[in-house]
Amino acid sequence: MQIKDKIQFLGGRITTDWRDATHLMMKPGFRTKNMFICLTMLDYIVDNRWLVASLKKGEFLDAKDYCLRDQIFENTYETTIAEVLAKPNRKELFRVIQSFKSLFC
Repeated sequence: MQIKDKIQFLGGRITTDWRDATHLMMKPGFRTKNMFICLTMLDYIVDNRWLVASLKKGEFLDAKDYCLRDQIFENTYETTIAEVLAKPNRKELFRVIQSFKSLFC
């Protein structure tokens, strides 16, 4: 069974647009543009342990217990992904970038 099938079995759906997403599931060590966007916009970035445990239980479990851990991210930024996701002002990042973009375009 593919990951997409497993998520659909639990009642979820897959999207490629972060604006439609609630969770990002990814492997440790992959720091993609989508991950950094999701750090500012989504409430959950999880690893596959969340899906495996959810399948065993037959329902989606609380994702906060399965937050992605990434040692390189933690060493580079001296914080964890969970700590970033918990920051109340993290959604302001793109507002600042958009302001700079409009000043220089």
